[in-house]
Amino acid sequence: MNHLDIETIYQQIAHGIRELINGEGGSGRILNMEADTGSNAIVVELAEMSKNFQNTLIEEVKENLTEWRINPFDNIVYEGNQKLVFYLKDEDEILKTYRNLL
Repeated sequence: MNHLDIETIYQQIAHGIRELINGEGGSGRILNMEADTGSNAIVVELAEMSKNFQNTLIEEVKENLTEWRINPFDNIVYEGNQKLVFYLKDEDEILKTYRNLL
């Protein structure tokens, strides 16, 4: 039986967020990424970019997320000050969904 713990899943989610934001071969769009355990979210600090590019990037992130087999997020919100927040579903719900794929 495959054992999957929440830390491994969160690492996969963080990796996926980096791919969503940086795109293919891109980099440098993320200044910082950290977990906000209080609000069960991953907060991404974006690099400076034009407002138009930023809006397009956020829309692409949300659109590309539909291609994930599992969407671990309740919501993705741009909160200003270059902060894009990925609010996670309940930890138990995420674990259950991932384990059902195994």
